[in-house]
Amino acid sequence: MKEKAGYLGNNPTFCSLIHLCSIKVLFLEISEEQLIKGCLGGIQAFQQMLYKRYAPKMLTVCMRYSNDRTEAENVLQEGFIIVFE
Repeated sequence: MKEKAGYLGNNPTFCSLIHLCSIKVLFLEISEEQLIKGCLGGIQAFQQMLYKRYAPKMLTVCMRYSNDRTEAENVLQEGFIIVFE
């Protein structure tokens, strides 16, 4: 079956946008338990979701212990590295 020129499914930008939207929906619908199981399984997509979900809150905690944002961000990154190892 020959596809028509201009069909959105052949457009890489459109496909990327659909992929990103799918990830956002998955991110919003996934339970904390599923997220943790995925991280324990070493699945990078789940690790990214965990980071995106909790990094802003954890950065606030890190800022309480350090008045320097760069230091707080470094501590946050080191903490997630430990969690993901």
